[in-house]
Amino acid sequence: MPFVNRDGVRIHYEVEGEGPALVVLPGIGTSMIDAWPLVGGSGALPKRKVILVDPRGHGKSDKPRDPKAHKIEAYREDVRAVLDATGVERAVFWAFSDGANVGCAIAEAYPRRTVALISQDGILAADLCEPSVRDDRIETARTVRTRGWVAVVRDFAASQGVSDDSRVIKSFMAEDTEMVALELEQWVEWKGPMSVLPRLKLPLLLMHSADTPADLIARLTAAAGSLAQTNVIPGTNHFKICCELGRSLPLVRDFLDRVQP
Repeated sequence: MPFVNRDGVRIHYEVEGEGPALVVLPGIGTSMIDAWPLVGGSGALPKRKVILVDPRGHGKSDKPRDPKAHKIEAYREDVRAVLDATGVERAVFWAFSDGANVGCAIAEAYPRRTVALISQDGILAADLCEPSVRDDRIETARTVRTRGWVAVVRDFAASQGVSDDSRVIKSFMAEDTEMVALELEQWVEWKGPMSVLPRLKLPLLLMHSADTPADLIARLTAAAGSLAQTNVIPGTNHFKICCELGRSLPLVRDFLDRVQP
């Protein structure tokens, strides 16, 4: 079971396949390593070296209790350490939901190591430090602590029309309540992703669920510029676009073949 130790925090990762590198970054409160086979990812990209990363606080990675250990820069540097440990110089980053913030942070800090970025219903048309977003994340963290992560996940499942007995939902429920709350709280000082997006001079695949407001998509598309490909995946909500990969996998394969043959 491979780990990389960065500043005393062990980060768990897994590697499958051979070929050009694709790093998969999960959303909040989940281990993509645990969820990847459940959502249909394992074996879906046989010509790629797929690197799955458990962010700090999630999955089998260490769970530091110090709030300062959960700044977005720490998550970014953990991924850089995994690249170093696996000998990967350049990669495409496929980021799900909140993980797209980490993807943007990596692409901004390490443009020479970033081939392209795929956002799976993740990039907001605002910075996390903007008052409305900041307040929402802090309030959500308060709710997570008060009610517990399992209850919050059950509510999310109901809102998305998914049984809370789903294997994917159960993998969410296994996560640590305090780690989820700290990620929500500690990222609110970051001036991104909206401020970062125009500076990313690299291919972008922005995939949105069908319930994403049109004005949000328009703002993101304008900020991303001419190198961005924007797609709305029919018949999806946030859960379905992130957890039913068959809906978006053809777009991802086509994009990868163009940016990383």
